[in-house]
Amino acid sequence: MGLIFGAHYYAGYGKIPKAFFLSAISGFPLIGLIVWIYCGRKANSELPVGEIDFKWGLAIISVVIQMVSSSILMKITGYA
Repeated sequence: MGLIFGAHYYAGYGKIPKAFFLSAISGFPLIGLIVWIYCGRKANSELPVGEIDFKWGLAIISVVIQMVSSSILMKITGYA
């Protein structure tokens, strides 16, 4: 799941500062690919998967942060 959802998976399990940082830099496409691979490899060893409930609200906030950073990047580069 960490590979598919990347930083949002970290946010849902309470690693807020790391998740929001990863979400912000995931707005850059190449960096986003690196973040998703990193999260896919490290999620099970760094997160309390199965020990605590997944917090959907925090994951949604992480998605919004990534959308805003992507929008800003698109405006700056002229793709929007």
